[in-house]
Amino acid sequence: MKNRCDSPLISNTRNIYMKLKPMTQGQSSTHKGGKTFRRGFLALSLAAAIIIILSVIYPTFFQAESASKAPKFTLTDVDGQRFSLSDYRGRPILLQFMATWCPSCNIEVDRLKEIQRRYGEEVAIISIGVDPTESDKRLKEFSEKRGAQWRFARDTMALTQRYGVTSIPTIVMIDREGYIRFVNTESLMPLSRMREEIDKLLLS
Repeated sequence: MKNRCDSPLISNTRNIYMKLKPMTQGQSSTHKGGKTFRRGFLALSLAAAIIIILSVIYPTFFQAESASKAPKFTLTDVDGQRFSLSDYRGRPILLQFMATWCPSCNIEVDRLKEIQRRYGEEVAIISIGVDPTESDKRLKEFSEKRGAQWRFARDTMALTQRYGVTSIPTIVMIDREGYIRFVNTESLMPLSRMREEIDKLLLS
């Protein structure tokens, strides 16, 4: 019986291998470098995929480094009750910086009423009057007339400077842990965008 290894095909293959062997050995370092590069690339790709997945599942884990802590404050509302930002820790907070004479603020208050109807006690809403000429009485009359059933207070702690507010209305959204997650850059924040950002906070 003929040994397969003695067949012409095997013999020819062996001869070709012997001719190529020196060149293969000379390129071994190149192949090893290529393998190392591929392994490194695969490892980086896997790490990136893990980070993306975790950032979707646990968004606040990755946002904590970039988000800033909301400046603490204690104010007295239009009903004479003192309250602090820390009183609302554990649920998302929506701060509205406004004035009663601001037309866009009036429209935004109506949108905030929709937010309150939709989310109830899940989200805390606080409207802060930035005009020093407006009294507690004026703010209270405004809130009652607009049917706004959340806290209104005057800015007596320079919060516009501490929160970087440069125009009104401005909405600042704070997460359960007290970090600022969103500040609107539009003169009037769309209701759909409010819902979108609040839903993110509730899921985090």
